[in-house]
Amino acid sequence: MSDLERDFFYLMEWADEVIDIREQFPLDRELTLRIAEEKNIRHPEDVVSKTPLVMTTDFLITYRKGKEVFYIAPTIKPADKLSDQRIIEKLEIEREYWKIKNVQWGIVTEREVPQKSTCKNIELFHNHYDVEDSIMKSADLLLMFLSIYQDSAIRDMLRKFEIEYNLDPGIGLSSLKHLLATKKVLMDMDQLFDVSKMNAQDLAVNNVDHRRRWAT
Repeated sequence: MSDLERDFFYLMEWADEVIDIREQFPLDRELTLRIAEEKNIRHPEDVVSKTPLVMTTDFLITYRKGKEVFYIAPTIKPADKLSDQRIIEKLEIEREYWKIKNVQWGIVTEREVPQKSTCKNIELFHNHYDVEDSIMKSADLLLMFLSIYQDSAIRDMLRKFEIEYNLDPGIGLSSLKHLLATKKVLMDMDQLFDVSKMNAQDLAVNNVDHRRRWAT
């Protein structure tokens, strides 16, 4: 993925309403060929064999709103690429394809992606969603610890936590990242996660049960 595609993926994966993410979703070649012919656009083809290529859309997102399930098909492009005529032609094939499929399609540029700190935080927490049982147990203990040491710096609180429960250094931080990844603990995602600059008051225990799995 490009950096922009990666950041968008993290944002979609983090969103509670998103239930599935498919990357580089293949489009029906017969339909894209027909659209290209109707619009007098040269269809993408193999350079050597001239065989028409299967086009893809960057993401097909399934999300739930209330009791209904919807789909969106975003294409990710840097804003400065949208002045390229050939790119515009291929995007027009995509746009018409999803119009026929009755699926919302759109172009996402860096202008639609929020602060980098949000994506950096999600990336940091990402690998701490699925953890060993020992980390899950220490994370449950840390939840109780948070309510006791609200006036402490996070770094100091984690050190006290590890000493009190005789844990190896680093277990407290891993446990906290797991709590943040699973949204059992919340923080301002627009602020970069940095234990050296944050206090326990910057964290809030989330009483809503979040059992969302990371999309695959």
